Amino acid sequence: MPFAAREAIRQRDPALFERLLGRGVFDPREDRLAEALQTELLRLGCYDGRIDGAWGAGSERAVERWRDAAQIEIAAAAGVPLYRAILRGGEVTCPEIARPAPAVAAPAAPRQPRAGAGGGAGRAAAVKRRPAAAQQPAQPAQKPGTVTINPKFTGAGIYR
Repeated sequence: MPFAAREAIRQRDPALFERLLGRGVFDPREDRLAEALQTELLRLGCYDGRIDGAWGAGSERAVERWRDAAQIEIAAAAGVPLYRAILRGGEVTCPEIARPAPAVAAPAAPRQPRAGAGGGAGRAAAVKRRPAAAQQPAQPAQKPGTVTINPKFTGAGIYR
């Protein structure tokens, strides 16, 4: 039953509302219970997640916030007793959910010039050079038509 219709009954006849609530007239189907709980908790400002019908840590935190606001002790498990307690609680609203401020990167410190660096010849001296590759000994010239075996391939089944 939509919230507006339930609230109209509550305002017109609180005793009737309580009898209907106790008989389960407002209860959702079992497969839609978690979704109905999330919807009510969202309406009261206690839930900040998606209404997906999956009862998890976010839904349980929402119940904790609602229990604190309503000052009611009830299990956080999704069930009909919790749903009825939320409806019975009326317009209990949760305090605003504190969200962490987005992280702001600190401005980068300006680069300090290195000692001796400045430009021209001084800068060229500061650049490190890579060592030259080790010189390979010269390979002896091969006769045309000869085959050599690379020692890296030993044991690889390349010999013929």
